[in-house]
Amino acid sequence: MTLEELLSMLTEKKFKHTKQRERFLQLFIESDHSSLSARQVKENFQRNFETNVSYDTIYKNLTLFTQLGILDELVVDGERRYHVACLKNHNHHHHIICTTCGKTEVIQFCPMDYMSTYIGNGYKVTDHKFEIYGMCPDCRTKEAKI
Repeated sequence: MTLEELLSMLTEKKFKHTKQRERFLQLFIESDHSSLSARQVKENFQRNFETNVSYDTIYKNLTLFTQLGILDELVVDGERRYHVACLKNHNHHHHIICTTCGKTEVIQFCPMDYMSTYIGNGYKVTDHKFEIYGMCPDCRTKEAKI
């Protein structure tokens, strides 16, 4: 997704296009498919735009972008992290997430397709979340050099 496409989604849903929101989205686009924590958003915001932003503003925007479907939220080692939603991939899918750098990649199948035969006791599954955590090839290479 481009910055223009994400901003267009924002205005289509009747939210203002502000310079600050543009900067937030720009950080996520430039993250190269990595997920970012609120702390990382704050650090990157200060480094890239040489301006301070409060955690209150960060969480408000992360919540808004998540509710609008612009960002996806995931939890890595107990910490909430966010990345640009897979808006062009309309197929149901899941992700593998690097626990070192936060990079996410799409897994093109759903393990629930295989789990349905194991779910019993009268449960009706209404939703699910499946994520795989590990270390991406780049981080593995860096670790091996240490």
